[in-house]
Formats: sequence, C-alpha cells, structure tokens
Amino acid sequence: MAGDAEILFGRQEDLATVTRLLESSRLVTITGPGGIGKTSLAVRITEHLRPTVVDLTAIHSAGEVAAQIARTLGVSESSARPPQEQVARHLGAAPALLLLDNCEHVADGVADFLTAVLPKCSGLRVLTTSTVVLEVRGEQVYELPPLSVPAPTDDFARILEHASVQVLIARTRAVAPGFEVTEENCQQVAELCRRLDGMPLAVELAAIRLRVLSVDELTKRLDHRFALLNHGNRNAPDRHRTLRALVAWSFERCSPAERLLWARLSVFRGSFSLDAAEHVCTSPDVAPEDILDVIDGLVAKSVLVVDRATRGQVRYRQLATIRDYGTELLTERGERAMVHDRLLEFCLDRADQRVASWCSDSQATSLRTWRVEHPTILAAFEWAMEDPSRHNQAAELMVQLRYHWIAGGQLSDGRRWADRILNTAELPAVQRGHVLAVAAWIALIQGDRESARAYLDEAEPLRAATGDEFLGARLEAWTGLLLLFSGQVEAAVDTYARAIPVLSAHGDDGSAQMATFQMAMAQVYSDRLDDALATCRDQIAWCRSTGEQWDLAYALWVQGIALWRRGESDAARTSARQALQIQESFEDGICIALVLLLLTWIMGKRSPQSRQLSCAADRVWQILGTSAAAFGPHLHRHHQQFTPPPLTGGTPPRTRGEAVTLGLALSEPTSAKAASNLTAREEQVLTHLVEGRSNREIAAELVLSPRTVEGHVENVLAKLHLRSRAEVPAWFVRHRDPGAVVT
Repeated sequence: MAGDAEILFGRQEDLATVTRLLESSRLVTITGPGGIGKTSLAVRITEHLRPTVVDLTAIHSAGEVAAQIARTLGVSESSARPPQEQVARHLGAAPALLLLDNCEHVADGVADFLTAVLPKCSGLRVLTTSTVVLEVRGEQVYELPPLSVPAPTDDFARILEHASVQVLIARTRAVAPGFEVTEENCQQVAELCRRLDGMPLAVELAAIRLRVLSVDELTKRLDHRFALLNHGNRNAPDRHRTLRALVAWSFERCSPAERLLWARLSVFRGSFSLDAAEHVCTSPDVAPEDILDVIDGLVAKSVLVVDRATRGQVRYRQLATIRDYGTELLTERGERAMVHDRLLEFCLDRADQRVASWCSDSQATSLRTWRVEHPTILAAFEWAMEDPSRHNQAAELMVQLRYHWIAGGQLSDGRRWADRILNTAELPAVQRGHVLAVAAWIALIQGDRESARAYLDEAEPLRAATGDEFLGARLEAWTGLLLLFSGQVEAAVDTYARAIPVLSAHGDDGSAQMATFQMAMAQVYSDRLDDALATCRDQIAWCRSTGEQWDLAYALWVQGIALWRRGESDAARTSARQALQIQESFEDGICIALVLLLLTWIMGKRSPQSRQLSCAADRVWQILGTSAAAFGPHLHRHHQQFTPPPLTGGTPPRTRGEAVTLGLALSEPTSAKAASNLTAREEQVLTHLVEGRSNREIAAELVLSPRTVEGHVENVLAKLHLRSRAEVPAWFVRHRDPGAVVT
C-alpha cells in the first residue's frame, strides 16, 4: 500500500466526507486515477474500525474474488458450497467491515459478490477502492480529487498552504534533509506541483529525484516524466514503483475504443467539451455518435475527470500524467499529424464563429470558453508553427483571437505568438498587416508604445501597396489609440472619426465600437465633456439594443470619468458600478482595474474603502502584467493625483472575480443613518475597524492609549448591535443608502 504522508496534508475534508458516507451507506467506493491516494485514505478511515482488508491485486480474474475474500476471512474451504455463500454464512447478521482494495481489474467479480452477499448480511458494510465504479445498487461513490496545487498568482505564504507542496517538502526531506522552499524557489516548486497535477504518487516519485536535481532542473525534464519518475518505494506494489507502470495498469483495463480515444484526447492541453471531442477525435474507428459513450467509459475508469467549473457547460480533462501517456500512444499509432490538424481546424472554426457573433449577448460565454481552452489554443499554435505550410493558419488564428488576448487577459502569450509569427512566417501583405495591427494593440495595452509604433510603421507600407481599405481602417484605429496613450488627444479624436465609419461599412462592428469608446476617452481628456457624454450615450444605447456588453462596460467607465470631472459624483458612481457589474460575467482585468481606480477617485483619498479598492486595482494590474501608466499621461496624472495609497496589512483579492466582488461591496454608498448615533471619535474608530486594524494600530494612528481605544471599540459594537469586531466589515456591506456618498 502507498505511504500515508499525503493523508496528513490536505485530506481532512476527504476523510470526513467518506466517513459520513460509510456511516450512512453499506457500500462506499473511493474512486479516482491510480496514484491518487485511494488506498491510503481508506486505510486511514478504517484503521480504528478494525476491518478485514482484502487486497485484490493478488488475483487476476473475476471468478477468484469470492474465494480470495473467503481466504482472507479465514472461512473454511471444506464445504462444497460456492465461496460467496460460505462468506455470507460466515458473516451472518453480525456487524462487520470489509475493505476491498484495488477492485478495478476484477470489478465484475466484486459487483457479483456484493450483489449476492450484502442482502444476506445485514450487519455488513463495505468500503472499496477502485479506478472504476462498481455500479452495484446502493453504492455511494466518492471521487477522490488530487491534492491542492498553487495557482500561478499565489504568493509565498499561499504556496506553502497547498497540500501538494506540503507533501513534496515532507517526502523530499526524507531523502534530502536540507531541502527548503524559499522565497527564491517557491514559484518553481509551485510550477512542479502544478505539472504533477497534485497526484500524490507523482509528487512522491518527484521528491526522490530531488536528491540529485534542483526543483528547476526537475521541472524542465518533466516532458519525459515516465523516464524521469521511475524509482519508487521497493515495498510498494509493482504498479506503484514507476509512473509508467501505474498508468499502464489503467490502460490495460480499457477497451480498444477507449484506448483510441485516450490517445486522441491527449492533444487537448486543458479541458475540452463533448463538441470538441466529436470534432477532433472521430474517425471510421469511432463515429461521432459513439464519442459520448466512450467518454463515459473513460470517466468511469478515472482516465478522464469531469469538470463542471465552467458556467453552464460540462467539460472533461486528463491529468497531465494520463495525457502524456496518451501522447506517446498517439505517436505510436501514427496519428499525431491527423489529430493535430483537426485540432487546429477546430480552434480556427470556433474562433471564426465567436468573432462573427462578438457584438451580441454571447460575449461572456466566448471569453469564458477561450480562457479554459487557452492551453489547447497554445498547443494549436505550436503545431501550426512546426510547418511553413500551416503558418497562414497560425496568422489567421492570431488575428481571430484578438479579443481573447485583450479582454481575456492573455497579453503576454498574445504578444509572444504575434512576434513569433511575424519573425518566422512568410505571409501575404494584407494578412501580415492584420497581425501587425493586433500586435500593436497588445503592445499598447502593455504600455510598450515604442514597439506599437514600430508595428504600425511596418504595416503602413503594406496597406499603401495593397490599397486595402479595411486594413487601413484597422491600422488607423490603433494609431488613434497610440495617439491617445501618447497624450495627443485632439489628433486621436480626428483619427477615430475617420476610422469608425469605414470599420462599420465593412461590417466590423466590434472594432468600430471599440474605437468609439476610445474616442470618447480622448474627448474626455481634451476637455470636450459634453461631446464625450454624447458619444457614450449613443454607444450605450447601441450596445443595449444588440446585447453587446464588453464595449458597454468601457463606455460606462468613460461616462463615469466624464461625470466625475463635471462634479456629478453620484451619477459617476452609478455608471462605474454598472460597468463593474458587467465584469461579474466578463472578468476583463483591464476594465476591472480601470473602474476600481475611478471608484477610488469618486470616493476620495480619505475613505478606507477607497484604499482597499486601490489595493485591489494594484493586484489586478499585477495579474495582467501592465499598469495605469500604459493608458496615457492624462489618466496616469489622475491616478497619481487622486488614487489613495493602497491599504497595507490586508489580504488583497487573489483573482479578478474576487476584485469585482470587493469593488461592488465597498463602492455601494453607505447609509448616513446607520452610524448617526456614533460620536466623532467613534466614527474614526469605526473607519479603522473596517480596515481590519488592531486596537494597538488604531491607538498609534489616533494618538490614544490602547485602553481608551478598547473602550471606543466596545461602544461602537454596542451601538451597532454587533458581538465582535469581526462583524464590522459585514455590517458595513449590509447597511447601505443609494443616496449617500462616502467621502
């Protein structure tokens, strides 16, 4: 059996859940891929219950199951009755617990045994471990997940909280006692655990290699993980001694159709939909209508994981170890080119569809889907760039994914692939011009105006030589953005005014609407506030009539800036909050950060909530890899003049979604009546309590003694009918008055 170190880290919730299931059900199956820790969990759950443990790896056919259980129970073999009947007579109605370990290769025999014995033995409870579901009546299935892994945005402290990291540290120190995770290597450790998918056995095998390799060296060699992770515990079962043996054990349990699909599905680097599998993986061997049944079989055998995290859609994914094994199979079958060609075609087809319907109510769904498919999109680019005959497809995909690069927050990858295509591919002039236009847009959002200017300068002769009006309008739109971000706002307005009608005439409503809110921004900063508000009103009306939301959010943001500059703070706040509400679905980091900044300006530097929003905006800029300075000197001056310093000591949001939630909670106007019975000093103390400060910190800030502050805190809590200071932030969120303004 596997070691139990992983149980000590991150399995408390699993322990509790399976224990509850076993208390309420007579048959519980812990399922999941090999090496996930099923046996260790089962042993830990039952160790104080003294079960009879039956290891089924010693037998090879379903017909041997009942006999193996009988032998383990010590049932006499002198009777001529069938073994399962002997077991039933032996157990009778007395309380008993069986742990049947490793059932997958004899699942039919286990199912037959349990179907026959459970009705006859009223006191019997059974816990099984298996990579496949037994499908016995009354079975409760618990799918054991991998250990938690750090997110790419986690800091040092959060990385250390994850179970996979804790297991890696413990296992590595057993073979390399001096091993430490530090500020310097923590991101490499996080990447290693992500690449291993938090699979306990893979983490354990990796730890052994850290005797002779650094974390960075090991991570770089994981492309050959089966050769690398091939030394395990000599006391473990054969299939747990190497990663390849573990996966091969699961492969042998699959039907020919399941093995075929296992190999073909390996081209998906991230999760995939049923539609994608049907498009990419069908052939005369597997018809489209058969794909669902084969996927169902792979899910049942723990080769595929069901992913319900994407709103409104069920998706599937393979753990990296399973996928890498499939990649080897695909090459052995000679199908690598065929399946990757289909993948590239699928990515292009879906990108075309999403761009064609961009100005509609499908935008948020398109962005969410692109985000979860991002690893697979990158795989499609890798394949396209392997052969010059596919470079045109790479360029087309680059341009069609323009909203994914910007609105989806994938600036670095978009820029990297644009440059690789431009530096490698021989493209027709017009196609190269469109790639240059997208590259310029990405560079501008990153704050790299010089590179953007270079892209546009290279594209202009291509436009002149071809006379392509549509390309010219797109280049002019990005030239307008370059002028805006360079502070030449009047010239930007004139440039947009020329580009927008041409873009609309060519049916590119997405680019036309994007240029429209950017023109309104230029109008704001050229002090043409009435013009800017008129532009925004027209655009807001158009967007609401079509269901378009992305440009609507930016138009509301620009409108909010114009209203704020005119001194209409309440209306500006309303406009900004409407923009932020749209981001609950979109999570466009650029828009989120810009709106959070606007809200800090509206709420004022002295507001503690404003300082929290400033901290949230800083965190979103960090996630995106850009800053407010990228958006031109006028906005940057407002940022420097009106944005309060970020609140220190708190916990910033980890994701864009958390930033939106925080922004909406803190920007809702506070009730003036709710705290009207507080004294001026108590109101000051309340402000610091909302920030989460301690009595000692409040005392230092207000130049009071800690005991005096303690008295004020007690008075505040009593007047607000709160039991503890921890309830203050929630009170603040609940008590709102839309007519009041926080200053």
